[in-house]
Amino acid sequence: EGLTIIGIGDYVFAGAGITSIVIPNSITSIGEYAFAGNQLTEITINNSEITIGEDVFEENQDNSADLTIYGYSNSTAQDYANNYGHTFVALDAGDGGVPAVEPVGSGESEQNAYQLATPGNLVWMAANNEANSGFDGKYFKLTADIDMDSVSGFTPIGNWEQPFAGYYDGNNKTIGNLKMGTAEDQDTSLESLGLFGYTENATIKDLNIIEAAIYTGNGNSVGVLAGEFRDGLISNVSVSGTIVNSRSDSGSDNGGLIGYVQGEAVIQNSSSDVNVTVENGEYSSVGGFA
Repeated sequence: EGLTIIGIGDYVFAGAGITSIVIPNSITSIGEYAFAGNQLTEITINNSEITIGEDVFEENQDNSADLTIYGYSNSTAQDYANNYGHTFVALDAGDGGVPAVEPVGSGESEQNAYQLATPGNLVWMAANNEANSGFDGKYFKLTADIDMDSVSGFTPIGNWEQPFAGYYDGNNKTIGNLKMGTAEDQDTSLESLGLFGYTENATIKDLNIIEAAIYTGNGNSVGVLAGEFRDGLISNVSVSGTIVNSRSDSGSDNGGLIGYVQGEAVIQNSSSDVNVTVENGEYSSVGGFA
């Protein structure tokens, strides 16, 4: 108890049947063949200067490119992936020119929640949701009001393949100027749009989102807080802004707070002041709330 592991030795997890792994920032070195002979398809390496030994991920996939390493740009993880022919995905690619910034905290408990204070912290959440299994059971807390005006096109947190499943405490703070697409250049790459794209068994509370602007030509489920919300709890959340959805090939679900609610979701003490417009909306549903 109280010990901090800072290194992974040679061969330690070789042949252990592991399929994915997240290596925290506290780990500073990985020994030779440490994860060899597993069935790894995804590895996330959060320390950009970690020392990586030879053949750490040997004999995991027949094709080296089928193993994806998530890490930061210009990191030793990127160098390793390039040298060994693995696919590399940058965690700090960012949205609209704003780089991802890992927040303070471990997320392991409410007392040590990830502390969100900047646009880059929200960009980091979105960029790392899939690699961290939707942050299932992790805790986040807004510690300051965040103005998202510098992010020209925010990528929602969570999607259908990997919903957000954590605890999000807005701490009665405000997120302003959340933007996806513009009136002149609608977003056509996303189907579930909102601060959260898709959630499952998530808790979101005590949050204000103001002056959001979502313009989509392909939205299947669109809401300022979340495109789709399955099960879970929303409490004391208020949203305001504009939604315009011009999807024309099929129906869509649109609401000020949430686009589409599924399962045993509970929404309490929450409000919406959003102007929702659906163009070409045959078979579409529109609600001021959900």
